[in-house]
Amino acid sequence: MKATLEEWKSILGSLLKLNHVGLPIQTATWVESDLRKIEPVVEHLKQEHIALIEKHGVLQKDGSSKVPPENNEAFFAEYNQLIKTEKEIEVRHYKLSVLAKARLQQGKGEQTESILSPEDIRVLKGMLIFDFDKDELNPNLKLIKN
Repeated sequence: MKATLEEWKSILGSLLKLNHVGLPIQTATWVESDLRKIEPVVEHLKQEHIALIEKHGVLQKDGSSKVPPENNEAFFAEYNQLIKTEKEIEVRHYKLSVLAKARLQQGKGEQTESILSPEDIRVLKGMLIFDFDKDELNPNLKLIKN
């Protein structure tokens, strides 16, 4: 799948949510495998971001660097170019019906709502197989039919 570095960063965040919930063993293995492929790409983005701050920034008393206002335009021009860089990574495709069942355990057998937010679904769209039928997507349709 081809995505920008900015998109890979968001995808990593959404997949990390799935890394902490119960999933079928095959799906859990795929998530872990995809995380191992995506993490180095996002780490590279972080290192490049730090390098840009150091390049355009001014050393502070505490040892950190801060980009002064007069360097913002050059910094953001390079940073925006960096995050729009595309990278292709071979990742799995996941059935949304399986991921939608991922829940966090709360206390004595209680579970939360689905761990995936609408934003996570938007971010992961290129990796998802939308395998619900129309009745599953809109439970009110069943009420109307009766």
